[in-house]
Amino acid sequence: MLGDRAGRCPVEGLRSHYLAGMTDPSGPARTPACWVWARRWWPSVFVPEDEKHPPQLCDLVPLNPSWQPEPMYNPTSISTPSRHPDRASYDAATVHEILDEALICHVGFVADSRPHVLPMTFVRMGSSVYLHSSTGAHMARMAARGGGLEVALEVSVVDALVFARAGFNHSLNYRSVVAHGTATLVGDDAKKASLDALMEKLAPGRSGDVRAATEAELRQTAVLVLPLVDVSAKIRSGPPADDLDDLSLTHWAGLVPIREVRGTPEPSPDLAPGITLPRYL
Repeated sequence: MLGDRAGRCPVEGLRSHYLAGMTDPSGPARTPACWVWARRWWPSVFVPEDEKHPPQLCDLVPLNPSWQPEPMYNPTSISTPSRHPDRASYDAATVHEILDEALICHVGFVADSRPHVLPMTFVRMGSSVYLHSSTGAHMARMAARGGGLEVALEVSVVDALVFARAGFNHSLNYRSVVAHGTATLVGDDAKKASLDALMEKLAPGRSGDVRAATEAELRQTAVLVLPLVDVSAKIRSGPPADDLDDLSLTHWAGLVPIREVRGTPEPSPDLAPGITLPRYL
């Protein structure tokens, strides 16, 4: 569910961030982070020139009543990570950007008293994820029988290998999204729309440059929708976090960036002569 950036009304959301940076709400700021937050996410609020003497909460009122905070997903007990919760983000734009970039998701569910994890193609439309499947697949059959299926969905994008001086502190820079909820089968109209959207995700313009699916093909295809409610992103970025005692060691430390790039298209060997590469590829 989308709300403001604190998951509450704007004033209460601002109160939580205001108090988070204060030793005493009426005393000096322990850190100016709360004012950075206010300036970034509340550009229409009053922030004094002298940040050594922060204003009272009543001074932080929107000057433009029509301005709205950027949407975010409400943190829940399910969507809050137990390890490194400081790396979590509930910002809708961040969650959506990661989902839109990733080409494969992994979906976990329980069937026949056993855990299952499947790699699946998917596409985000609005605040929902659409999973491409087959009507004969175990997952789709269970969703059909039960009116839905409890699932956990994960996507990850690796941005860098993190080399530290100590083996213990090696890591990855990554952006990930985890979502929990009930996936249900969609009807024909939503199925067609999501399949077109999936082709557009692979290459914008592709959905209008293919043969349309036949009724028989659509009957064999299942699409499940997972609303993004219990969802969060988790991000690690920056250099290695070495222990202070290790900084004088002579081992190399730093980042090795990882980039996913598209190579030169390779035509199918049975492609008819004269068919040229589409401009969108």
